[in-house]
Formats: sequence, structure tokens, C-alpha cells
Amino acid sequence: MTTTQPPQQQQQQPPRLFTCVTCARRKVKCDKTGPPCSTCKKARQECYYQEPPPRKRKRKPVDELQERVDKYEKLLKQNGILPPSDLENSPSEASPGTGTATDKSSATVKPKKSTGTLLKGAGKTRYIDSNIWRTLGEDLHPSSDEEDNYEQQAPVTTTVEAVDPVSAAFLGQSAHCPSLLDLHPTYDIAMKLWKQYLKNIDPIVKIVHVPTTLEMLQRSSANPSTMSKVNECLLFSIYHFAISASSEKECVALFGPQWRYMKKTYHDATRQALVGVHFLRTTELAVLQAYMLLLLSMRNDYDPHTFWILTGIAVRIAQRMGLHRDGEELGLNPFDVQMRRRVFWQLLPLDGLSGQLSGTGIAIAADSWDTKQPLNLEDEDIWPGMETPPVERKGATSMIFILARTEIGRFHQKIRPALGPNNGNWGVVWDARDIPEIQEALRDLENMLEEKYVRYCDISIPIQVLCIAMARGAINSARLRIRRPRGKTSEGISIEERKELYAMAEKVLGHDLAVQQNASLDRFNWHMRQFFQWDPLITMLQEARQLDCVIEPEALWSKVELVYSVHPELFVQKRSIDIALNRLTIKSWDAMQANNLYPTPEPAFVTSLREAITRREASRQNTETPKQSVNVFDPSLDASSDMPAANYINYNPVLGYNNMNLGPMENMNADIDWLFWDQMLMQNPEPLPMP
Repeated sequence: MTTTQPPQQQQQQPPRLFTCVTCARRKVKCDKTGPPCSTCKKARQECYYQEPPPRKRKRKPVDELQERVDKYEKLLKQNGILPPSDLENSPSEASPGTGTATDKSSATVKPKKSTGTLLKGAGKTRYIDSNIWRTLGEDLHPSSDEEDNYEQQAPVTTTVEAVDPVSAAFLGQSAHCPSLLDLHPTYDIAMKLWKQYLKNIDPIVKIVHVPTTLEMLQRSSANPSTMSKVNECLLFSIYHFAISASSEKECVALFGPQWRYMKKTYHDATRQALVGVHFLRTTELAVLQAYMLLLLSMRNDYDPHTFWILTGIAVRIAQRMGLHRDGEELGLNPFDVQMRRRVFWQLLPLDGLSGQLSGTGIAIAADSWDTKQPLNLEDEDIWPGMETPPVERKGATSMIFILARTEIGRFHQKIRPALGPNNGNWGVVWDARDIPEIQEALRDLENMLEEKYVRYCDISIPIQVLCIAMARGAINSARLRIRRPRGKTSEGISIEERKELYAMAEKVLGHDLAVQQNASLDRFNWHMRQFFQWDPLITMLQEARQLDCVIEPEALWSKVELVYSVHPELFVQKRSIDIALNRLTIKSWDAMQANNLYPTPEPAFVTSLREAITRREASRQNTETPKQSVNVFDPSLDASSDMPAANYINYNPVLGYNNMNLGPMENMNADIDWLFWDQMLMQNPEPLPMP
């Protein structure tokens, strides 16, 4: 007689206290072993265990009575019926340890200053700021879909079960959705991608907690079937960002020729994972982090108008989670406070960039949030579950670039009172050059950046070099914008003023060129190529069209040529703003030639621009071939591929600039002056093709 011995793996694992998610969803019996359990093993289903959420605790009658007393005392005090002195010994004001303090529910936290209410759960927050919703606060859940709890936590299957069609539309034109379990990289590849993320992305983004994420990545990549859908979503966004932010040379060395396939695979997997967690309805910070990482990685590739809409979704999700209210005031633990601040202060420049590229302005009004800056801390200084606030460090940390950038946001808040009724529009700053408060605030900002950040920077550390670039370049860019005339034309200003403007523009562009040519900053090229210095180049091109040009034409066009050589993305002409700039460049050259100010053969870059625009116009006029639809989520829309005039793009002259005299990488404003573009394009009655 033979006896069947159970597998050793099942012998070592005691039965679970709860059924697996798959059996719970199928409503079948589960033996609570594994994974996989015997039922899932027979049915060849993916098996995943997730502890169910705790049942809601019924409120004690004394809690309800105490809340009513607190409410009535507050109303009496606000209406002057009950003096404050009468409340000193009231039960609601009892000090800790007296036994009469209110036992607040852990699901609801009331902020001290804001009128809203924050609902908390395991990794979820939901901000309520409506009288109707606040009255239901005790019966609400941090998630918007309590009935879908198991569905959101279950692993991804072979099909995407999206409840809302808008979330499903995020997949674009994908006809087949493979199982995400088959798309995960091996452990070795996952660790290589993580190292690339730490080197190229984390110093600039800083929205994930490195120790916690590393632990989760190591555990999940070793056994992908055990990870939750939320963690899966975050990991795929990290994988995609890591390979997108790496140079082709690095990718080939690390992953071989299949790196292009990996990039597209992880891009599609990230989108599919976002749909799987119903990202439009999410209240989980990890899902918002994953979505923002996808936007940051694709901001150079998505259509600008589509990107603006997608960024608006991130803004709405953040507001729904209450990130626009400071977590400390909402009573959150110190770790959650710092992570929420980091995410929100990363969302601000992302929203500004999307508004800049689309010409629609910023979605987050300057007076609609009170989230404080994150503290100057290393990731090791904070951890989940910590109870006491961390002690802020002095000097340079891995947060130095992020914190220096947040000072620009604080600058806008500081000058809001000087802007009068338009204090919600940050773009008004650059039309207020005659307000003394603006000039004084700029001087204070410059001194503060130098004292608080630049003085601690080590020029041997790339991210700190970039911090110097941003800190000094932002001030120069701001002063140039303030000094330029409203219509961005040179009419009505003196020769001396034009000389000053040109010298300032040349200085800003000189800093930008030095940064672009600094080899140690190549790892951040994915970030730097998005922040082009429009104003100084426009100033130079306008000066070139003047009969009494204040600069030698040879020096002017040599500088313009250098700008185009280090910004090859301008040749792609997938954005309307690039097309408009290229047309202005050609017109400025033609005007100087017509005035016989610079009788010399046309430079190669001008010829390349002219040929590209000619091809574009000819293609637009050709109506025989219908234009194919474009999937805006296709990662093949890479601004670094299929560039015209490749022979010129490889031209890379040696710069005579000191790489330590660094400057602009990010504009202080979030709005390009589209009035100027309208005026410039008035000379071109034919419509510009949209990219």
C-alpha cells in the first residue's frame, strides 16, 4: 500500500487564516495553502493571497455623545454665547491622560486649518471638502470603490477588467492585453533597471522612498506572482522610466539589442497596470506615483496638448487625495507627511511644464494649496510607521535639487499680494516688471539660493552641479523676461536698452550651452532637453532683423548655431512651438541677408530648417494620401529618432565656456508668452499643422 506524501513546500507552509483572492472572487472553496492553493492549481488560475481589510469598528455611544458636545461648544464659542474661559475645564478640552479626551476614529482626520476632512486607510487617503460629504464622513471609506477591494488587490489576469471605459481607453489601440505576469523582467534585469533609476532619475524626481521601494522590488521581482497590483503598477513605471532615461549606449551595454523591445514592453505594461488598478478612481499614493513617473518619462514624446490633459488628471487625483493640503495639519504620521510633500512639489513643475508647452496655463492655482516644502532629509531618515518628526539636516543632501526648485514655487507665493486681483495667475509676474516688490523678491531669492544651497554644492557631484545651474539660471531667466518689452518686439526702446537685453540674453544662452556640453550631466539629458531657453534665443533672432543691429552678425549667428547644435530636438518639428521658432530663425536670416548685413553662405542648420519646413508644407498640401491616425501613447514618438538633417545634428563645436559658470535649466515662469507667437504667426496666414 502506497501513501501519497504532500509536497515539501506545502508541508513547510501552515494553512492561511483567509482564502486566496482568486477563490474569493470565484466564490469557491479554498484549502488556504500555497500559493498556489489546490483549487487554483487544478483550475490553472493565478493564486494570490491578500489579507482582507478589517471590519469597521462600531462606534461607541459615548463617542457620539462626545462629538456632539464638541460640536455644540464650538458653535456656542463662535457665536459669542459661551466665553472661551468657560471651555477651559470642559471635557472636550481635557489634556492627555485625564481619561476624558475624545477617542478619534483612525479612519477620519480633521485638519487644523483647512475645512476639509481626510479619510485614511491602508495606503489610501481621500480628501473631502464638501458640506454634504462631510456629514457622511463616518460612513465613507478612503477608497471610492469599497465593493471592488478584492478586484483592485488581485493580480493582473490575461484580460483587463476595467470598470470605467475612460480608464480602458488609456490603453490606446492595443488589441491584445497579455498577462502582466509574463512581462516582468528577471531579478538580475530588474536590479540593473533599479540602479539606472537611482543614477539618472531619483536625484531629480525623488517621489519614491528608496529603501522601501528597493525592499519591495527585491521581494516582488524574485517572485512576481506574490506582488499586489498596486506594487506591480509602480514597478513597471520604474522599469520603463529607467530604460527611457538611459542613453542608447548604456542600454545596449546593459540589456543588448533587445532594449528597444523592453522599452515598448514596459511602456505598454505600465499603461495596462494603471488600468488594472483603476487609476482614475484611485486613492492610493503608490498609483499616483506610478502615473507621474509615466508622465515624466514620456513628456518629451507625447503630444503637448494630450500631455496637458493627462497632467490635469494627475492634478485632480492629487487633489482628491488631499495632497494640496499639508499632511502635518491633517494629522498624518511623519513619513506620510514627507512623501506627500515630495509628490505634490513634483506635480507643480510638471503641471507648469504641460501648461507651458500647450499654451493653456497652469491648472494648480497659486492660492489653492498650502502644502509645505519637504524637509532636507536623506531617505534613511524616514521610514513607514515612524511616530516622531525627523530632524532636518543642514548642508547638501540627495534632496538639494528638489528643495532648490521648491524655492521658486515659494517665490511665487511670496509675491502674490503684490499682484492684486490676479494673484492666482503666476504668469502675471512677468508683466509686472515695474512693481518694486518683484525686483526685491528676486534679489531675496537670489541671496537665499546662494546662501542655502549653492554654497554647499560640490562641483564633483553631477546633481549638485545641476543645482547650481538651476539656481543661478532661474534668476537670470527671470530678469530677462522682466526686462523684455510686453509685446516682445524691439520697437520703441533705445539702442542702449537693446544692447543690455542682448547681453543678458547672451549670458543666459551661454549658461545653457555650458550645461548642455557638460559631460557629467549627460545622465540628466532626459530632463534638460525639455527646458529650452526660449526668451534669450527669441531676443537674439529679433535683433538680427533690425537694420541697426547692435551686435556683429557673425557673433550672433555663431551663437544661434551653437544653440541648435546642442538642441537637436528642435529639428524634429513635432510641436507647433518648434515650428514657429524655426520659421522665426529662417525669417531672421532672410531679413539680415535682404539688408545686406551679413553677406555669407547660408549655414547648414538654416538650410536644414528650410528643407524640413518645405517638406512639411508639401506633405500638408498632398491630399492624395490620407493621414493615418496616431496613437498618442506610442513610445515610438521619440523626439530623438528620425531627425532631419542628421549630418548637421552631429555637428558639435567646442565651447569656450567655463563649465562651472552654470545657469538655466528650468524657467521660473510656467507660461510661454503666446501673445508673441500669435503676433509672429500673423505673418503666416496658412495654418500650422498640429503635431
